[in-house]
Amino acid sequence: IIYDQTCATEKRRRRKRGILKEPNKRAFINHLVCEGCGDCSVQSNCISVEPLNTELGKKRKINQSTCNKDFSCIDGFCPSFITLEGAEIRKKEFQKKDSPVKEIMKLPDPKINYSDNTYNILVAGIGGTGVVTIGALVGMAAHIEKKGVSVLDQVGIAQKGGAVLSHIRISNSPENLFSVHIPEEETSLLLGCDMVVSSSKEVRKLLNKRNTISLINDHETPLSQSVLTPDYSFNSSVTKRLISDSCLETNFINAIEISSHLFADSIMSNIFLLGYIFQKGLLPLKSSSVEEAIKLNNREVDTNLSAFNWGRLAANDIEFVLKKIGKKDNQVKSKKNLSEIIDDRYKDLIKYQNRNYADKFLTVVNKVISIDSNLKKKNFMLTNSVVKTLYKTMAYKDEYEVARLYTDGRFLDYVKENFINKYKINFYLAPPLLGLIDKKTKKPR
Repeated sequence: IIYDQTCATEKRRRRKRGILKEPNKRAFINHLVCEGCGDCSVQSNCISVEPLNTELGKKRKINQSTCNKDFSCIDGFCPSFITLEGAEIRKKEFQKKDSPVKEIMKLPDPKINYSDNTYNILVAGIGGTGVVTIGALVGMAAHIEKKGVSVLDQVGIAQKGGAVLSHIRISNSPENLFSVHIPEEETSLLLGCDMVVSSSKEVRKLLNKRNTISLINDHETPLSQSVLTPDYSFNSSVTKRLISDSCLETNFINAIEISSHLFADSIMSNIFLLGYIFQKGLLPLKSSSVEEAIKLNNREVDTNLSAFNWGRLAANDIEFVLKKIGKKDNQVKSKKNLSEIIDDRYKDLIKYQNRNYADKFLTVVNKVISIDSNLKKKNFMLTNSVVKTLYKTMAYKDEYEVARLYTDGRFLDYVKENFINKYKINFYLAPPLLGLIDKKTKKPR
């Protein structure tokens, strides 16, 4: 059976190129209402519906950078979904005084760290994030310098978010290139745009402990298992160790987070990484050649040039870049202690109904605390569990609570943090009072 239709990923690519009209609508999740059940992921089978860690557990969010806008996620029977008509993503714009132009001018010319006839770059990532674009840009830049170059893209099931590998081989002379595929243990540089793909057996057999240097984006991109299991998470420490053990030197940087803060778009992370490796002397090309290749590509030229230069700045002084985006290196949000969590839940239940209702919650919790404190292990695991489950039970999201969570001001603030322009909000609610039933699905409409 062949189902012949333009896939959603290809539609997104065409929209970026101006070939296909961009839908004037965006899907968005109100995480205050979301219960993290994962039904939206099941309905859409889409990895752009990503896990979102909150104080009240793991919820869901829409990755606006990778969203294909087929809106199948809305088919999930959930009041936390809205669509916004006419909204644009709020871009992070620095004031002119914060422009990096002066800092870029001061950047020292990188020293190229290779002397072999052929320099092998392996780019590893996932489909739809610009891995193939990196190969095209590097290939064009090498061509501009009249160097020998070959680019082999292995895309496989990339259109569904699968693994993508790009074998890039650069030489001073085309005669030195006998194969477009990087031989085993011959990789000079691993540019890991995705941590999981970079740690795969297929990639590791191409690496060499004696001379492979790697730069890895350590952002934990959700896996396909996240679609099937709402609370799924993988062990990034094991993944990092697999890569580090296969290379001479490994560097990790959260390019997705930095790019999202700089451009409100995670897609720019790969160009950011390209600038990073260039400034570290791990790309045997001139900056002028790379910039010319970006211009010839003729897609969001100014933004791509900016991402390339921000990557250079990060390689030269990461603290400077982190300071610009308001982050600190290895910044970790401090977790609330148990008493603070109980106090927050108590106040929420007052807003949910009244003080008497909240007092019932506190009475049960205090009894459990007294039991927990008499146990040998004073980690209060029982209390934590009771606080979590009792609050969730008592703060049941009926139609009144959903209405409160949409109208107490937090939701509108959340939307304004992410979007600009005048927009129309469409809600997807099924008030029991109306009792409407969808004839096809037999579910409430």
